[in-house]
Amino acid sequence: MKRTFRILLACCLLLAMIPIAMASGEMGQAGYSPTISCGFNYSAAIKSDGTLWTWGYNGKSQLGDNSTENRFSPVKVLEDVVSVSAGDEVTAAITSDGVLWTWGCGNLGRGDAILSRTPEKLMDDVTAVSVYSGKGAAITSNGELWLWGRDSSGFTYKTPIKLLDSVTAVCLGNDTNAAIKSDNSLWVWGVNKYGTFGNGTTDKNYANPTKVMDNVVAVSMGSSHTAIITSDGSLWTCGWNAYGQLGDGTKENRSTPVKVLDNVVAVNAGYYYTAAITSDGTLWTWGNNENGQLGDGSTVNRLKPTKVLDGVVSVGAGYAHTAAVTSDGAMWIWGDGGAGALGTGTKDDQTIPVKVLDNIKIETPANYTPPTNTDNKPVSGQVIGQVLATDIRAYINGAEIPAYNIDGSLAIVVSDLNNYGFKTQYNNDLRKTSVTRNQGAKDFTSVPSKASGQPIGTPVMNVLSSDIIVELDGKQVKAFNVDNRMAIYFSELKIFGQYAYDNEARASKLVLK
Repeated sequence: MKRTFRILLACCLLLAMIPIAMASGEMGQAGYSPTISCGFNYSAAIKSDGTLWTWGYNGKSQLGDNSTENRFSPVKVLEDVVSVSAGDEVTAAITSDGVLWTWGCGNLGRGDAILSRTPEKLMDDVTAVSVYSGKGAAITSNGELWLWGRDSSGFTYKTPIKLLDSVTAVCLGNDTNAAIKSDNSLWVWGVNKYGTFGNGTTDKNYANPTKVMDNVVAVSMGSSHTAIITSDGSLWTCGWNAYGQLGDGTKENRSTPVKVLDNVVAVNAGYYYTAAITSDGTLWTWGNNENGQLGDGSTVNRLKPTKVLDGVVSVGAGYAHTAAVTSDGAMWIWGDGGAGALGTGTKDDQTIPVKVLDNIKIETPANYTPPTNTDNKPVSGQVIGQVLATDIRAYINGAEIPAYNIDGSLAIVVSDLNNYGFKTQYNNDLRKTSVTRNQGAKDFTSVPSKASGQPIGTPVMNVLSSDIIVELDGKQVKAFNVDNRMAIYFSELKIFGQYAYDNEARASKLVLK
């Protein structure tokens, strides 16, 4: 489907019945410099040492590694970087000396130059940048906003032109663009077909920036929807809503902003979805989920915010993949793995967060409060480790049950026990899963292990902390969330029978009473 969109755009079929774009805009917020960015099927991240790494689709040299080869793992392309923006076919980055660099294929802002396979200098004295669907914008240290590329009328500026003064933040969208001035007023320009301006209209376009709102501290533009954070921490959305990307529980377009969340410190509007971080570090997502880009373990669209991860300090949303940085500097990524966009070494989609890099530069949004944990328990939903493949087998009454290695201990998924002489029941009110013996079950057969055939120690799943209690015959045991399935240590089942480890067979065996 993504290739189809690219062909349509190249053929200038701009009268399509749905919005067509290639990537999404990072959050525009005064003093905030994105250190991760998700473009159209590719990604970029800045490490704590200032090195910039890119991976994924590279057909137009947007990775900046002097090639057109897709990269399935991160490659280093630039040093001393403080901010990055990944678009569709063009990438931009700012180094610590204020120099703006662009590369890829398209409107690079350097006159007739339309192709650069490595970063090349565009401007000096730059503090913020946004590139999106054939255009780019930069803010200089004196608050001037400069724009290049295709404007809303179809005209192309080959070099940067000055557009606005006293600007502190900018974000470019498909047809609508937005900037925040030093007085926290929000200014928009471009096309307003779906109500993306948020001024109550859908038919009035603005060629020049026009003020539409006050008390705005951050803004992010999706394909044809807008997300706005006001000074009291409220998140408001407007525009196109066919996939629930506005998060108001409906699929109705909104030309006037609707309130979605409180205590929001960061937001990033993806193509047809949205991601936001609240002041306690919780990451929420909603909208289109075709490729698992919401990270909730499913591919079901969500009309309202869904909690995904804790301890998050920054988030990037692209065409159909999402990335987040946690407070320990780890980068987690999920969604569409096409062309290697996730950096996991494969093209596979991921519906839950997968760790891809460490030591990412931390850029904390305004009003962010690191999560505290006074009882020393993991915060529900927080990624705490990985499940590894294991060559140690697990058997119940001689039938093999799929087994995994969690922190060096053998573990099994609770729901699998239904096939091995047990009965599991979930109580939604108590958020508790109870496991008891099913005395009527006499014969059962092995279920092939998912870890079978993989090298020892191969990561096969993520472990999340869980607030769901698991009880075995009324006794609470330690539980984990593995790919949104409850898991426990296999040895906990010894209360139901005779448990032993066979060293020669490298197998743990349980014989039920």
